[in-house]
Amino acid sequence: MRTLRAALVCFALGALLLAGKSAASSLLPEAAPIVEVVVPCGASEEEIATRVEEAILVEEGLRFGWAESDPVIRRRLAMNMAFASGEPASDEEERVEAALALGMQRTDPVVRGRLVARVRALLADPGADEPDEAALAAHLEANPELFAVDARLELVHVVVREEQAGAMLARLESGAIATEDAPSLGDRIPLLPARQYASASLLERRFGSGFGEAAAALPVGRWAGPVRSSYGLHLVFVLRRDDGEVPPLEAVRDAVSRDYLARTSTRRVGARVAALRARYVIRVVEAGPS
Repeated sequence: MRTLRAALVCFALGALLLAGKSAASSLLPEAAPIVEVVVPCGASEEEIATRVEEAILVEEGLRFGWAESDPVIRRRLAMNMAFASGEPASDEEERVEAALALGMQRTDPVVRGRLVARVRALLADPGADEPDEAALAAHLEANPELFAVDARLELVHVVVREEQAGAMLARLESGAIATEDAPSLGDRIPLLPARQYASASLLERRFGSGFGEAAAALPVGRWAGPVRSSYGLHLVFVLRRDDGEVPPLEAVRDAVSRDYLARTSTRRVGARVAALRARYVIRVVEAGPS
């Protein structure tokens, strides 16, 4: 009888201890997942950091369930399993499940690259970081050269041969020929209008290297030259020069916003990866060279 009573007491105490342990466990925070990152012996700090970040992004992609739902990943896993098993005609769903069971979602470079790319795109999304009016205005003020409208020239040009350039310039300078009629005295170049309104850089692209810079230095309101281009020599009359300026924010808001987000994307992703890293225990393991 005493033996039976002692056994019952021990059983009751064991049950209480087990219940207490379960209750205590439910109150403890969930243990951080352990991620093992293999790096080559002698790897630099930069390379280690890159591999750690990649490992974290892979784990995040797996946490989202993309190994099972992403069509690109599923096709890759099925293909790998078909190759490994030698059974290309088997059911794709079965092949994917088999590949997942073997852990291919963590070892296949294409799958890892897909997971990393998707998570990085998710982290790069500005979301709540979308710049407000003050941030855009400050970015425009700090980087005016990125959004300034180039100075532009309006000019008329006459294509001349080298032996006639001097005489033609003197004739044009005399004022006997109206500016708009002057191009008819020279050679015509198809698809190159005699009247141009463009920035120096655009003139460079249209006429060849050196022409835009030379034209930008000419005086306004009189014939000058000759100026050499890819087509030959030109006598040029600059009708007007519009100075470059930084447009108001309203006119370039989209461009300023795109540049702001592009410039802050790296910092934004870095900060979010750092926040993700806090969720994991990272173990760096050295191995042979990769």
